[in-house]
Amino acid sequence: MGFSEKEVSGRIRAALRDVEMEKYEKKTIHNLSFGQKKRICIAGLLAMGHEILLLDEPTSGLDPMGEYKMMQLLTRLNKEMGVTIVMATHSVELVPLFLHRLYILSGGTIIRSGVPEEVFNAPEDMANVKLRLPQVAELIHRLKHEDKMPFGKIPLTIGEARREIIKTINREK
Repeated sequence: MGFSEKEVSGRIRAALRDVEMEKYEKKTIHNLSFGQKKRICIAGLLAMGHEILLLDEPTSGLDPMGEYKMMQLLTRLNKEMGVTIVMATHSVELVPLFLHRLYILSGGTIIRSGVPEEVFNAPEDMANVKLRLPQVAELIHRLKHEDKMPFGKIPLTIGEARREIIKTINREK
């Protein structure tokens, strides 16, 4: 890319620090875990100066803690460094926790878009493109529509579900 050796070295150190991998600078790729390899790939993109990252299933193959750490990293890169993150994912449980805007695509067409609350409150659209709601949202949706429980909104996270359940129970008292 036309950078001096000193510039390349500085960019690499900064990128490794940005993805919390600076202590692995001298490790060979074969000695890294799958999640560490993913972080190193992101560091490579950052070192080259990319301001937009297009990621396809960045959490695939990771254990639950690895998924959470990867999403925390991407969120931090976005908020603190201004890196735009565009990602494809089927990990619907992570979406309401980390993403502030999403698009549901099918056959190259945008089916729905908006904040998670708007998109996930159309379960029929999700089912039509063979996506499911986050599990807690699916539970409350079924309780509301099949069992006629008087929930006001469909929560997307455990915390939201807990608050909605408590509110519903208190209303019933």
